[in-house]
Amino acid sequence: MSYQNVGGCYLKMKNYKPAEIYTRKALDLSIQLRNREQMMESYVNLSSIYEAMGNTEKALVNYKLYHATSDTITISKYEQSTLELEERFQSAKSQKEIELLSNLNTLKTKENNTQKNVIKKNRIIIICGILLTIIIAFLAFLFYKNFRKTQKLNELLTNKNELIEYQKKDILDSILYARRIQNSILPQEQELKRILPKHFIIYKPRNIVSGDFYWLNLVKSNSLSHKNVSIFAICDCTGHGVPGAFMSLISYTLLNQVIKDPETNNTGAVLNYLAKELPVALKSEGNSSDLRDGLDIAVGAIDYQSLTFECSMAHIPVYICNGKELRVIKPDKQSISANNYNNQFKFNIKTEQLQKGDRIYVSTDGFADQFGGPEGKKLKSKELKKILLQTHYMPLHEQKIKLESLFDSWKANLEQVDDVTLIGIEV
Repeated sequence: MSYQNVGGCYLKMKNYKPAEIYTRKALDLSIQLRNREQMMESYVNLSSIYEAMGNTEKALVNYKLYHATSDTITISKYEQSTLELEERFQSAKSQKEIELLSNLNTLKTKENNTQKNVIKKNRIIIICGILLTIIIAFLAFLFYKNFRKTQKLNELLTNKNELIEYQKKDILDSILYARRIQNSILPQEQELKRILPKHFIIYKPRNIVSGDFYWLNLVKSNSLSHKNVSIFAICDCTGHGVPGAFMSLISYTLLNQVIKDPETNNTGAVLNYLAKELPVALKSEGNSSDLRDGLDIAVGAIDYQSLTFECSMAHIPVYICNGKELRVIKPDKQSISANNYNNQFKFNIKTEQLQKGDRIYVSTDGFADQFGGPEGKKLKSKELKKILLQTHYMPLHEQKIKLESLFDSWKANLEQVDDVTLIGIEV
């Protein structure tokens, strides 16, 4: 549609060559997607362009293609109408069978009962017959596609607890499969080592699937402020479990798109792009009351040659530790939301000069917000910073084990309150 609009603009400007190019692009995509309505629009626009250019032969060819595509759509609509008529016929046929059955029951009841009670009993029999027929038809429709499971289902219906366990297992299997899908899009260990040679990641979903995720890429062009940088992001989407997982998939896809956009030449531009495109992806523009979902995110870019570090953050801080002290890079107090995009606001870009051996830590709020300890209180970010500084001397893999152990000891028997993601990177 964008290509169609650009081609239309060029046609109105009488700039026919680019009008032809963009309309051709729209046609190619329409053919790939088998979108006949868009193909028709492309053909008729190309016909107008060639007519304006004086190429009547090509104009006629595209006009004929427009009519051929229109005829195909008409045939499809005719076939759909035929199917709808057939369905109505079958429905009417079933209704007549129900009426015949009701009349038969009425006749039998009149023969076996006194004249005085016939009317009252007939009403009861007719209502019960209709209700029984509707229930049987409804159950048959529900269980038709799962015919092999019907035998087990008959046994499970005798025991409500068994039925609940069956349904629970079915749902659990679906969520476990969803976890496999979510884990498959996360960066794998080989890719992590290639882009971030020295690192560790703690990733603990509260439920089976997570609203947290991590993302990284290696930029080999001037799409950011350096020529060769390792870019990474830690993201905390609204909610956890299945709703959070859906938001994480959408956000992960947008991050993969943003890195290809030539206008995203720094980490701030990455967040600005997400803030702009998330409402578009969720179709929430102009409908602020519909969705209140969004994400907190920190994006960092490391130039391992110059040891410069650039970052932009939405509610998630970044910690840098040199072994003696831990510096906090404060984030912007602005979330990326489906309903509050402000084109006047731009995320800040912060740059730090690192030294060999420095470590960068980024964590979602799940670690600091966990309840536990002797009094069942939150761990809090202040305590998290102390733990990071105290364990900084350890090798990365040992520090990861220590942090996980401290988290589990703090939580003890209490429930995990949120998804937990923490990444440590050594330069």
